[in-house]
Amino acid sequence: MQTRCYGPSLPYTCNDHQLGTASLTLSDVVGRVGEAESLSLNSFTACEPDSERTESFMIRFSTDARQRWINGAPQTDMLLSLVQFNTTRALVINARLLGIASEFMLPEARSRMHRHVVDDAKMHGSIPLSLQPTYLQLTTSHHAWVDILPFPEMRDNILRRNEDSYDKKELCRDLRGFQDVAKGLGGMIIWGEAWDCRAWEVTESFASKWAWVIRDCFQLQESTQYWRSARGEI
Repeated sequence: MQTRCYGPSLPYTCNDHQLGTASLTLSDVVGRVGEAESLSLNSFTACEPDSERTESFMIRFSTDARQRWINGAPQTDMLLSLVQFNTTRALVINARLLGIASEFMLPEARSRMHRHVVDDAKMHGSIPLSLQPTYLQLTTSHHAWVDILPFPEMRDNILRRNEDSYDKKELCRDLRGFQDVAKGLGGMIIWGEAWDCRAWEVTESFASKWAWVIRDCFQLQESTQYWRSARGEI
């Protein structure tokens, strides 16, 4: 029997950084950051998890959005910006939880996952269960971006695939709700803690385009059903 990964009392709420971010427009985000080397929502990725400009962008986006929410100025047409920001922010958080620095997210870099680092981290309880490496992560050379995905089955699905058989950049952008899949508000959605399987939802457009990526991800399927049911969609 499959065990459910959430209980009936799981609240349909967002954390502080997610509160009200649907009300912030892309032009507001870009305009308020201001510095020459600052990020925009379109260029905000998890590739620089420990950089000052990543932290600055997340703080500014969240602060401005929260203030707009408090001021009663919601803009529902900017929901896509909310989804993109929160999903990318969640991946940044997971990278930080795993101690992945920007230098290990460079295109040519490889994951540093290995047994003695993982065992030491487990002993100190610093790695959430969902992010603890699988056997394939420990034995297969791969890029560190795979490690920050909070579903072990998803990580293994990607590692089993030949890296040259799919477009890694396209997958990463689609997962965050950009490119073609974004036309249907595609990608993945986060409603809580970045590492918590119960807080994630996958959209139909992403699931259709990247079926092999989410194959056998039963926790993701259950959490997706939960959030859709909470909205009255199923």
